[in-house]
Amino acid sequence: MSIAKTWSVTENQNLKFSADMFSAWNQPVFDKPSITDIENPSFGQITNTVGNPRLMQISLRYAF
Repeated sequence: MSIAKTWSVTENQNLKFSADMFSAWNQPVFDKPSITDIENPSFGQITNTVGNPRLMQISLRYAF
């Protein structure tokens, strides 16, 4: 997901602001269960996620 705005400074120059989000909805991807012993009381519990969390970046660009 991205949001951007461009302003004209002069006829040949502009300023651009941009905000980007990766994994904007931040939906978890669950890891496989860590305990596979069926007699363990914690059998089948999923306690970890895999992948990257939500990342955001902003930028300001002056073009001439």
